[in-house]
Amino acid sequence: MTEAPSTRTDCDALRDASVCRQLSLLAQGRTSSAALTRAYLDAAEASAPGAAWVHRNAESALQEAEASDRRRGEGKAIGRLEGIPLAIQDSIDVAGMPCSAGLAARAGQRAERDAFAVARLRGAGAVLLGKTHMDEAALGALGRHPRWGNLDNPLCPGHSSGGASSGAAVTVAAGLASAAVGVDTLGSARIPASFCGIYALRPTLGEISTAGSWPALPRLDTIAPMARSLDDLTLLLQVMRGHDPADPRSRRRRVPLLAPDWEPSALRCGIVDDLEALGVSA
Repeated sequence: MTEAPSTRTDCDALRDASVCRQLSLLAQGRTSSAALTRAYLDAAEASAPGAAWVHRNAESALQEAEASDRRRGEGKAIGRLEGIPLAIQDSIDVAGMPCSAGLAARAGQRAERDAFAVARLRGAGAVLLGKTHMDEAALGALGRHPRWGNLDNPLCPGHSSGGASSGAAVTVAAGLASAAVGVDTLGSARIPASFCGIYALRPTLGEISTAGSWPALPRLDTIAPMARSLDDLTLLLQVMRGHDPADPRSRRRRVPLLAPDWEPSALRCGIVDDLEALGVSA
């Protein structure tokens, strides 16, 4: 029996690799930031999940990627995310890019400066691809928007991607960015991450400054890294966290990152197939 040919390419494998793996490939000279960035930009043009983007600046992203490659080639100091292309939710300021938080009243507004977290990412060498789809004003959990449309789950078209950080989750799950940054208020990053089969972290309040992020519920908002692996989440958290005098909730003391005190392989998962008592049809 002849095995069916695979439609998966080396480019697909590169796009779907973890941030840590991509950093290793970049360090070994087996790929470049420009090649990685072009792969993501081309994928966004060619696939339905490209709707996850509400703004992309291909020219700027490629310039950032080429500058990163030059730094590597010249042996200059490089950052912890050097050359890694990232997606940013549309409620977080990126200098020169729109930041509407999904609101018609804010359409066309552009950020004058980077949010604190974005500045940390940029300082670590990350390439900023663009801004992602979200529920209007971050008030929703299904990835629905009256102007941008509903964002499908890339793993199961026709089903919800979750929200409010719908686009951030889809860009990671569909291989349209190395990782993404969303916002978690009442599950806004964790819900779409769980729907789309990726990871998201809601950090301790004040661990990552929310300065430059549109406030949905300021007492509960947190900047949330979203990625394809736990190691990637840890790296993004370490880069973005830090004290910010402009944010009154910003912590001076860091929360320690501790290894789990349980063995993941010992976990047992159960599926509840009768939710009638909750008024839910499974």
